[in-house]
Amino acid sequence: MVNITGVVLSQNEEKQIKKCLESISWSSEVIVVDDYSKDDTRKIAKQLGARVFKRKLGGDFAGQRNFALKQTKNEWVIFIDADELVSDKLKREVLQMIAKTGKDGFYIKRIMIFNGSVLCGGEWSNQWILRLGRRESGKWRRAVHESWEIENTGKLGGVIYHEVNDTLFLWFKKIDSYAKVHAQENHFQSKKVNMGKIILFPIGKFFHNFIFLGGFRDGTAGFVLSVMMSLHSFLAWSSLYLNEHKE
Repeated sequence: MVNITGVVLSQNEEKQIKKCLESISWSSEVIVVDDYSKDDTRKIAKQLGARVFKRKLGGDFAGQRNFALKQTKNEWVIFIDADELVSDKLKREVLQMIAKTGKDGFYIKRIMIFNGSVLCGGEWSNQWILRLGRRESGKWRRAVHESWEIENTGKLGGVIYHEVNDTLFLWFKKIDSYAKVHAQENHFQSKKVNMGKIILFPIGKFFHNFIFLGGFRDGTAGFVLSVMMSLHSFLAWSSLYLNEHKE
């Protein structure tokens, strides 16, 4: 064991939580912050030795992660989502590194596995995300598409795998949920919406992912994901418009 806490946010993740927690079982402490799951997520997490907290997400992912930070007992914390796995290479790297590093946080590459296939293009692939850091070094910001603000950072060579096996219906539900929170965040930041943003931003989003970022290299999966990211943009800006024009 190494003195590091692994943190997972969950809601109705009984099909994935076991693999996720097993990939961070080398941590000396594992915390699951659960948004009142209606399945066996909490039961499975407890069976695997995790400390489980029930807390309403309320559309605020940064708030949920900051709550988790306050519960941790160790200096170092690694965050992964319930549909993510820490690679063996990343595990070895973390175990060797954190005792001697002068950095306060590390970016880790995230690779998407979509229905069993590793993807190589689009914004969904090869993302660098700040998920490993010292507990007191920074806070999470933004309700959705949240980021951990730490100044003294580096990069690691190991990866986090993001496994996506959702049905199209579940994808729509998640995108709709994220888009509504994103619209609220845009409102709080006083961003303005107009017809051009509602129409042109989603179109630009599709071509940015499918052409510029090489989503076409992932074939049909790349096309579907590009459309879904475009839909997210459309729903976010449309939701902002509707909220601003309520009678």
